[in-house]
Amino acid sequence: MSFGLTVDHYTNYVMTWSGYDTRDEWEDALDRLYTCFMKYFLTASDEELDVEVIVTFYDDAGTPQTPSDDIAMTSIKAYVELDDFDTLSSAAEAYLDSIATAIGADYYTWSYLYKDVVYRMLFPDYMTFTLTAEADPFSAEVVFDDVSTGIQFKEATLSMSDVSLCCGITHDVEVVFNKCDGFDHLTFTIENLFSLCCGISFDLEVEFGTTYKQVTLTPSIDWSGECLNVGFTLGWESPTLDSISVNYIGITCEYGECLTLAAGTAFPSVSWTYDSITGSFAPDITLEAPSDWGLDYDVITLEIDGTTVVVGYYEYEYFDLTFCGPGCCGGQYSVDVKAYWGDRFVLAWDAQNGVVVAESLPTLFGLSRIEVSAEVPVIGDTLTLTVDMSYSLITNDATLDFGWSFSF
Repeated sequence: MSFGLTVDHYTNYVMTWSGYDTRDEWEDALDRLYTCFMKYFLTASDEELDVEVIVTFYDDAGTPQTPSDDIAMTSIKAYVELDDFDTLSSAAEAYLDSIATAIGADYYTWSYLYKDVVYRMLFPDYMTFTLTAEADPFSAEVVFDDVSTGIQFKEATLSMSDVSLCCGITHDVEVVFNKCDGFDHLTFTIENLFSLCCGISFDLEVEFGTTYKQVTLTPSIDWSGECLNVGFTLGWESPTLDSISVNYIGITCEYGECLTLAAGTAFPSVSWTYDSITGSFAPDITLEAPSDWGLDYDVITLEIDGTTVVVGYYEYEYFDLTFCGPGCCGGQYSVDVKAYWGDRFVLAWDAQNGVVVAESLPTLFGLSRIEVSAEVPVIGDTLTLTVDMSYSLITNDATLDFGWSFSF
């Protein structure tokens, strides 16, 4: 049995809530938040409702009192702040008024979907205390937090993993409690519930809440030949199969005992988001690829030609060559060479149009990263020298590590 305690401290921490589809759901969620976590409202330095709205600008042509003969000039999407669900903030109104003036529009209308609303609170200081306990197959995680008003319970998760059901099928169980509702939900998950053929399988998830039951049956395809590995996602809107997406294609070739070549290409879906409160960018990426490929993505700050810019990047392709041979002093040396390809962009926020502008910033041959690892025996299998080198064409950072391993 094992126990753990993790303490995290943040400054200028932004907490977000989203995912409610109707106004009633939002109002109920905010009421419960105020009731259960009133301490948040005592120390939050800022709170706001943000949403992407569709704005249509009109020319008040014809009879001014008759909207039916007005002319729609253009429509834009803009990420704005709301005072409440019916009212734009003064900053948002000024922003949209300036656009209307610039294009000569007489007025505009705006609309949004409740599911796109994000409620944010900004805390000068925020701490979490996470207690964990594990005793196979059980695990527990209990989270407390503190917003400079004292520690309070936040949520707890109890889990069981790989529990035998029958017929060789195993399942996972998760129970979640929170401060506001007590019991939140109970989830049963079964991976590979049944298989059809050709690597097609189905996963089952059943979630029970206090007022609902949700059943999700998810199909997937993982077709692997002797050298080829292909990952698919099936577009499944029960009971209709409406699409098949190829997520990645990989190949592994072995040439004898000491020479292996592997390569793979993923097909991620990538966009970039901007947080108006923190002024920060983040990747919105769907990257389905084997974890051992080691593909990476992030948003970083770089100095380019004396100017500080925000750069977003993602990797989508890799090449891995491993080989080995007899060492000069006994034992066997091994070398692993990896190369990655990716795209990088300079990111900027276009406040007028409410969009992230991504300008391509190419690298040499489209490479993003090169890594070389080697193990060289010095005294047979007893003493081995290890060398790890890496160079990023995204950041121009290089690392070189030397080490020794001793075994007897």
